[in-house]
Amino acid sequence: MDTNNVVVSGRVGKAPTFQYSFRGQAMLTFELAVHRRGGRGGVLTTWLPTLVWGKLAEALVGRVSAGQKVLVVGSLEAPPKVLGELPEGRRPLELIVQKLLLLGTEMGQGTTEKGETHQRKGPSDEGALGAEDDA
Repeated sequence: MDTNNVVVSGRVGKAPTFQYSFRGQAMLTFELAVHRRGGRGGVLTTWLPTLVWGKLAEALVGRVSAGQKVLVVGSLEAPPKVLGELPEGRRPLELIVQKLLLLGTEMGQGTTEKGETHQRKGPSDEGALGAEDDA
């Protein structure tokens, strides 16, 4: 069986957009900028369209902002085909968020609901928001 799990860290592009789908489900969208070293010491940026659904989307409103560093656990999926769009294998992929960790400006720090930073003692899911929190 194949798996489709990704862990990505990056910075939120412009301010996230919150709306409800035509089926009434909460949806938060933003672009995630992921930087990596390129040739000759340059930096290459990949922009990932990022989508958060349901109660997690509602919980993140006002907590995720442009320029903020985040760690995302999720999957890559092609959006549903709309008439006249590219075939399945040619459509750009979206990052579907299952868990999101708000990161501070320094390595090892996280951000609480009130914007306070705190030191992390080691790998932990403490402070992470995820789809399992919807239950």
